[in-house]
Amino acid sequence: MILPDLSNELLLMVAANLQSLADVYALAQTTTSICNLLIPYLYQVDAKRPQSKALFWAAKYGGEITFQKALQAGANPVTENKSRQTPLHLAAHYGHEGVARPLLAIPAVNPDCKDSYGRTPLMEAARHGHVTIMKLLLAAEGVNPETLDKREMSPLAFAVARNHEEAVSLLLAIPDLNVRSTDYDGYTPLSHAMESAGEAVVKLIIAREEFDPIWPDFSNDQTALSFAAKKGNAAAVRVLLAADVDPDPKDRQGLTPLALAAHGGFPEVVKLLLAADGVDPNACDEMGNTPLSWAEDMNNIAVVHVLLDHFKKTGIPPKRAETQEWAEDDEEGREFDEYEDYLSDLSGYGS
Repeated sequence: MILPDLSNELLLMVAANLQSLADVYALAQTTTSICNLLIPYLYQVDAKRPQSKALFWAAKYGGEITFQKALQAGANPVTENKSRQTPLHLAAHYGHEGVARPLLAIPAVNPDCKDSYGRTPLMEAARHGHVTIMKLLLAAEGVNPETLDKREMSPLAFAVARNHEEAVSLLLAIPDLNVRSTDYDGYTPLSHAMESAGEAVVKLIIAREEFDPIWPDFSNDQTALSFAAKKGNAAAVRVLLAADVDPDPKDRQGLTPLALAAHGGFPEVVKLLLAADGVDPNACDEMGNTPLSWAEDMNNIAVVHVLLDHFKKTGIPPKRAETQEWAEDDEEGREFDEYEDYLSDLSGYGS
């Protein structure tokens, strides 16, 4: 007797005695009639599991038909995986409206549920810039746009940190939204913008009256410009300079944005700052170090070249660190022959 000749009852008995659902699925692929019989059986077995693989697969990959069949078979729409994520978390993470929308229509689904990291579906959507999903969630009853995860990150902080312009704009449009919440690392959304956001997001952030890029909002009394320069975010530096902020403020240690960029090794940021009116290329910090001495000390050759080019073009003598002389022989093995020759061409410049 061959498989197609078996009765449905016998085929279901065979399926029930197979070791895995993968084996059942393989059996279902033998003929169309067996497939039509066993696929519903597969969904029913999966629905009885604590974690419905069909639901999570549908949420991750946007399988709307699979999602509906899983629900029809009795799968629990609020089931959780090992990270306590629900299907709604995954649908928000991957941006599948066709799964998120019907999930939100189910009364048992909590639209503001938290996973083991304390993240809500709105946070997942904001992290990945899925604005359509965000709108669905924000329209759902019980969703708090100011909820914080275990690291005290807000949906806005996630959107800014990931540079999602539309997501940031959507959240900033919420009346009375707290835009200055501080996370576990002491970062505000402004901090995240200065660290990694592009020009569009930076403009959105500093346009809010709650943010004052001039007033120190960071550790060590650094301004937004100082922090952006320290992190090497040329886009943020460009926006702030265009907004006419003070280009040469000093932090608690006397470091200017130029010194911080030179220390970090960010030649593009150094160029932007040198082109700004009012920037002292030889400003000394509390230890007597200059931007040039910081670049030398950190072995940032590209920055050294940018600074020396500036001195040569402007005719400003480069100032050495006040606390030490340039070493003729580098005991640590640093190779600065490239710029030492250049320095000797600067017609007697020096301290």
